[in-house]
Amino acid sequence: MIVFLFGGGKPSVYVISKSLYDQQKEMNMVYKLKQRLSPKGDETLYTTFKTSEPFLMDMPLPKKDKEGAVKLGKQLAIPPDQAEEILLAKRAGCPLALSQKQVWLAAAAEKAGVKVEIFK
Repeated sequence: MIVFLFGGGKPSVYVISKSLYDQQKEMNMVYKLKQRLSPKGDETLYTTFKTSEPFLMDMPLPKKDKEGAVKLGKQLAIPPDQAEEILLAKRAGCPLALSQKQVWLAAAAEKAGVKVEIFK
Protein backbone atom coordinates (compact mmCIF):
# COMPACT_ATOMS: atom_id res chain seq x y z
CA MET A 1 0.00 0.00 0.00
CA ILE A 2 1.25 3.47 -0.88
CA VAL A 3 0.32 6.52 1.15
CA PHE A 4 0.78 9.97 -0.34
CA LEU A 5 1.05 12.80 2.16
CA PHE A 6 0.31 16.40 1.33
CA GLY A 7 1.16 19.31 3.58
CA GLY A 8 2.13 22.94 3.62
CA GLY A 9 0.21 23.62 0.43
CA LYS A 10 2.85 21.88 -1.70
CA PRO A 11 2.62 18.24 -2.83
CA SER A 12 5.20 15.92 -1.35
CA VAL A 13 5.18 13.60 -4.36
CA TYR A 14 6.28 14.08 -7.97
CA VAL A 15 6.40 11.83 -10.99
CA ILE A 16 9.52 12.41 -13.11
CA SER A 17 9.29 12.06 -16.89
CA LYS A 18 11.94 9.89 -18.50
CA SER A 19 13.15 12.67 -20.76
CA LEU A 20 13.61 15.06 -17.81
CA TYR A 21 15.49 12.34 -15.96
CA ASP A 22 17.68 11.63 -19.02
CA GLN A 23 18.34 15.35 -19.51
CA GLN A 24 19.37 15.85 -15.88
CA LYS A 25 21.45 12.68 -15.88
CA GLU A 26 23.27 13.79 -19.03
CA MET A 27 24.16 17.07 -17.30
CA ASN A 28 25.04 15.13 -14.11
CA MET A 29 22.34 17.04 -12.23
CA VAL A 30 19.80 14.42 -11.15
CA TYR A 31 20.55 15.08 -7.50
CA LYS A 32 20.20 18.83 -8.09
CA LEU A 33 16.75 18.16 -9.59
CA LYS A 34 15.86 16.23 -6.44
CA GLN A 35 17.05 19.16 -4.30
CA ARG A 36 15.06 21.61 -6.38
CA LEU A 37 11.89 19.53 -6.14
CA SER A 38 12.39 18.86 -2.46
CA PRO A 39 14.58 21.48 -0.79
CA LYS A 40 13.82 19.97 2.62
CA GLY A 41 14.38 16.44 1.34
CA ASP A 42 10.88 15.26 2.22
CA GLU A 43 9.47 14.80 -1.28
CA THR A 44 9.20 11.43 -2.96
CA LEU A 45 10.06 11.16 -6.64
CA TYR A 46 8.45 8.38 -8.66
CA THR A 47 9.06 7.09 -12.17
CA THR A 48 7.45 4.51 -14.42
CA PHE A 49 10.93 3.39 -15.51
CA LYS A 50 13.94 1.94 -13.70
CA THR A 51 16.76 4.26 -12.62
CA SER A 52 20.14 3.85 -10.99
CA GLU A 53 19.40 6.65 -8.50
CA PRO A 54 18.31 5.27 -5.11
CA PHE A 55 16.16 8.32 -4.36
CA LEU A 56 13.97 7.82 -7.47
CA MET A 57 11.41 5.08 -6.91
CA ASP A 58 10.26 2.91 -9.78
CA MET A 59 6.46 2.63 -9.68
CA PRO A 60 5.22 0.40 -12.50
CA LEU A 61 1.55 0.68 -13.36
CA PRO A 62 -0.85 -2.23 -12.86
CA LYS A 63 -1.75 -4.16 -16.03
CA LYS A 64 -5.14 -2.44 -16.26
CA ASP A 65 -3.51 1.02 -16.20
CA LYS A 66 -0.92 -0.05 -18.77
CA GLU A 67 -3.78 -0.95 -21.11
CA GLY A 68 -5.37 2.41 -20.28
CA ALA A 69 -2.09 4.12 -21.17
CA VAL A 70 -2.26 2.69 -24.68
CA LYS A 71 -5.77 4.13 -25.10
CA LEU A 72 -4.76 7.46 -23.55
CA GLY A 73 -1.70 7.61 -25.80
CA LYS A 74 -3.86 7.22 -28.90
CA GLN A 75 -6.37 9.75 -27.59
CA LEU A 76 -3.70 12.38 -26.83
CA ALA A 77 -1.35 11.42 -29.70
CA ILE A 78 1.59 10.59 -27.41
CA PRO A 79 3.65 7.38 -26.99
CA PRO A 80 2.32 4.82 -24.46
CA ASP A 81 5.33 5.27 -22.13
CA GLN A 82 4.57 8.98 -21.81
CA ALA A 83 0.90 8.17 -21.27
CA GLU A 84 2.03 5.87 -18.44
CA GLU A 85 3.82 8.79 -16.79
CA ILE A 86 0.64 10.87 -17.02
CA LEU A 87 -1.48 8.05 -15.58
CA LEU A 88 0.94 7.48 -12.71
CA ALA A 89 0.83 11.19 -11.82
CA LYS A 90 -2.97 11.11 -12.06
CA ARG A 91 -3.16 8.02 -9.85
CA ALA A 92 -0.83 9.62 -7.32
CA GLY A 93 -2.66 12.95 -7.49
CA CYS A 94 0.62 14.80 -7.94
CA PRO A 95 2.42 16.91 -10.55
CA LEU A 96 4.38 15.44 -13.44
CA ALA A 97 7.85 17.03 -13.60
CA LEU A 98 8.84 17.74 -17.21
CA SER A 99 11.66 19.36 -19.11
CA GLN A 100 11.02 22.70 -20.74
CA LYS A 101 11.25 21.00 -24.14
CA GLN A 102 8.23 18.77 -23.47
CA VAL A 103 5.55 21.28 -24.43
CA TRP A 104 3.42 18.65 -26.18
CA LEU A 105 3.49 16.38 -23.12
CA ALA A 106 2.59 19.25 -20.80
CA ALA A 107 -0.44 19.99 -22.98
CA ALA A 108 -1.43 16.30 -23.01
CA ALA A 109 -1.05 16.06 -19.21
CA GLU A 110 -3.25 19.12 -18.71
CA LYS A 111 -5.89 17.60 -21.02
CA ALA A 112 -5.81 14.50 -18.80
CA GLY A 113 -6.24 16.64 -15.67
CA VAL A 114 -2.65 16.30 -14.42
CA LYS A 115 -0.66 19.25 -13.07
CA VAL A 116 2.79 19.75 -14.51
CA GLU A 117 5.98 21.24 -13.10
CA ILE A 118 8.34 22.50 -15.82
CA PHE A 119 12.11 22.60 -15.26
CA LYS A 120 14.62 24.56 -17.30
